[in-house]
Amino acid sequence: MPNLYSLDVAYSSATITPNSSVPVAMAFGFAQQSPSSEGKGQTTLTIDQNSLFEFNIFDTASDPMSIVSVVISFTNKDSPGQSQSPFSTVSGSSIDVLTPSHLPDPRDSVGCNVRGTQWKITAGSQNEGYVADQIGNYGITVAVIAQNSSTVKAFKADPRIIVTGTNNNF
Repeated sequence: MPNLYSLDVAYSSATITPNSSVPVAMAFGFAQQSPSSEGKGQTTLTIDQNSLFEFNIFDTASDPMSIVSVVISFTNKDSPGQSQSPFSTVSGSSIDVLTPSHLPDPRDSVGCNVRGTQWKITAGSQNEGYVADQIGNYGITVAVIAQNSSTVKAFKADPRIIVTGTNNNF
């Protein structure tokens, strides 16, 4: 069975912003979810080809806003100007999710070391991870739009992963 990794991003929708037109920087951290759960920090994550990957979003506010949009976009750092996903199952160069549903009860982020309301972005209805089958050096931009009845806030993080080698665990 291939290893499962995650990119966890975290923010507080209770953050007061002096300029609502500028996205608020999110914390991010990578984690290895299986075979054991371990934080991997905020450095560039290097994973084996064919590893599984998921995205977790955490709002640490006591009364979190609803997420209305998540866009996870990719650029191939080995080919400047080329947008390409490390996951061949992603058509185009981004994952776009409108109004994702959150998981019940606050959860812990292994990657960010916080507790909050969690939204999970996976490759299908069975919560399987995306297969990182495209070797390369990838920039990832995670953009989240959250809102309540009177306020809209934007959050953003820009981590990086490298997919290398061949993992024959399939």
